Amino acid sequence: MLRGCRDGSLFYQANARQRVTLISVVWKGRKMCFTLPHIQKLKNDFSMELTIIETSAYQELRGIQLTGGLSDNMRWKNGDGFGYHAGIAVSTYTKNAHHWVVGAEYLEKRYGYRDCLYPASQFTGEGGYYLNFLSDRKKTFFAALGLSALAGYETVNWGESLLPDGSRLTDEDNFIYGGALTLELSAYVTDKIVLLVNGRQRVLFGGDCGKFHTQVGVGIRFMIR
Repeated sequence: MLRGCRDGSLFYQANARQRVTLISVVWKGRKMCFTLPHIQKLKNDFSMELTIIETSAYQELRGIQLTGGLSDNMRWKNGDGFGYHAGIAVSTYTKNAHHWVVGAEYLEKRYGYRDCLYPASQFTGEGGYYLNFLSDRKKTFFAALGLSALAGYETVNWGESLLPDGSRLTDEDNFIYGGALTLELSAYVTDKIVLLVNGRQRVLFGGDCGKFHTQVGVGIRFMIR
């Protein structure tokens, strides 16, 4: 917002990720007022500098996020096919709000057998990069597409293969590996709190409980720097 002139100085206020930057241009020994064309020209001259300010502000950001939601059949009630996931991660921003994500996630899916439910659980670590492709003018809403590498461990019924009726599970515990494609929507509530909504498709190899797992979840990110 341009506020005219005050004792030979022009003040320009800009929003760079919720930070207010004050730029003062001092005109040597002259007291001047500006017409609209002058103001527009000065605004254009400052545009490159303001873009640099916004970019450097993102490079300083880092946050801790907590996420959770439903998996696979997207059932709200407990039962055969019910699945959920929960995760924690650290996000480190680069230029233009792109960011690296390093974290861990737990996913569980329950299978029904003779009125009993038996869980298949996956513990995975994640490392990925999220590319921001959409944002609003105020830089409070973002949409990003992320690609991650996953690796971890899968256990069926917590390693207990013998069931109460004498049946035996043939699925075994295994190391798993693969990747995930994620669409993430984020909105800044304050400078320190970001709300998240995401959809994810995981593809994992080495396990006995299916290669593909679809996830829909929500989360919150706390900016710590």
